[in-house]
Amino acid sequence: MAVLADRINELIKYSKLTIPKFAIAVGAKTPQAIREILKGNTKSLSPSLAKGILEYMPEVSHFWLLAGEGEMLRSAEKNDVPAEVEPQPSPSEMLAAIVAKLDTLEKRLADECAQRDRLMGIVENQQNLIAKLAEVGVMEKTI
Repeated sequence: MAVLADRINELIKYSKLTIPKFAIAVGAKTPQAIREILKGNTKSLSPSLAKGILEYMPEVSHFWLLAGEGEMLRSAEKNDVPAEVEPQPSPSEMLAAIVAKLDTLEKRLADECAQRDRLMGIVENQQNLIAKLAEVGVMEKTI
């Protein structure tokens, strides 16, 4: 799954517009709103911005834009259905995909936390060892 910043950057390149022109085209309040997404400071699309993007670029997959899954452009080749009328995932399908992605991220976070805990244990052991060696070194000098 591409992060939101990557998806918006891809859309800007695809549109061949500058950030300010893209912002105007999709109805963003300011170009800075788009820049904040590109910097990663804004992690989710507002409903109005998502709607503006999809209205300006109807060929863009709703599912890709909102969840980062699938291809950016809806395919007109599927069942020879034009992209303009290709059925979009239902809200429950999109929610299920988002929940699945959250589950994946939650597992990844748990793995990262476990790794951090293991590393912290190693650091604590090393600190204890250093303290013991320092004690032994001090004792040897006094003997």
